[in-house]
Amino acid sequence: MSPTSSKKSEPPSASWGVAEYVEFLTAFLKKLNVPKVDTVIAHSFGGRVAIKAIATETLLPKRLVLIGAAGVSQKTFFQRCISVAIKIGKIAIAMIPVASARRQLKSYATRAIGSEDYRNAGNLKETFVKVVNEDLRSEARKIKARTLLIWGDQDQQTPLSDAYTLHECIEHSWLHIIEDADHFVFVKEPMRVTDLINDFVL
Repeated sequence: MSPTSSKKSEPPSASWGVAEYVEFLTAFLKKLNVPKVDTVIAHSFGGRVAIKAIATETLLPKRLVLIGAAGVSQKTFFQRCISVAIKIGKIAIAMIPVASARRQLKSYATRAIGSEDYRNAGNLKETFVKVVNEDLRSEARKIKARTLLIWGDQDQQTPLSDAYTLHECIEHSWLHIIEDADHFVFVKEPMRVTDLINDFVL
């Protein structure tokens, strides 16, 4: 293999939900011979996997750090209307007899309505939809580990309301909000995030 070549993970053969990612994580840790995890630190989508894994006791850490974690699905009335419109649109497009016209309309609808993450998901669009629609609040309530929540107040991907929801769901949790930081709060304030984690873990 040349120095410039690289291997990429194969996409799943079917659309995955969070449970399938937890199974993959379990198998991966087993292959690495990691019998026990004391502390889990997860950001964004990794938060979904961590919440599900801990709630199902696949992982049993003493401490959990969630940074801008996903896992809360709270659709507004407008978003629910969009979902209905998308379903109706799919049915309408499927009824068009000309295949090229169907493809063109589907592409236009995706650009007009779909989020940037959805548009960039490629062959994983079905997995993306399945994952983001799963609300993990009930799983979060099962977490008994001491939990630190770190959030940027300008986070648009996982808004601050998600942080408050998870803080309410997880019994032994502490929430730290960092001003003028977005979804990648650890990039904006790396030393502050590091200090918060060190104080929590050590």
